[in-house]
Amino acid sequence: CAAAVARAADLRAVGIDAERHRPLSPGVRRKVCRPDEEAELARLPAGPPWPTVVFSAKETIYKIWHPIVGTWLGFPDARVTLDLDAGTFRAEIAPARLAAAPVADPPSEITGRFAVDDDLVRTAAVLPRR
Repeated sequence: CAAAVARAADLRAVGIDAERHRPLSPGVRRKVCRPDEEAELARLPAGPPWPTVVFSAKETIYKIWHPIVGTWLGFPDARVTLDLDAGTFRAEIAPARLAAAPVADPPSEITGRFAVDDDLVRTAAVLPRR
């Protein structure tokens, strides 16, 4: 269970997610990770289930995207890169999805943090107001 509190005047949106610390099934992994993400994950050192971190980050991104834009954001619509040293992720939203957004100024990039322990993979991000 998690909660976040902030002034609406300070933030456009907040996203939080937690997943069990375990590998994704091959079928889920194919749906979640884009080929370019898979190539990047293959270069990461062994350790936590990195595809699960990407999955959690994309869940966090959706929780930011949907309240602002009001439309679905599929797994392929966001490209996630991980910075292992900083414990951060960066997501770029696909240009086609941005162009189709029914609102002005949809979020095109979202950055957040991740943490992994023996039980959980956790991600969180905030989208500040400009």
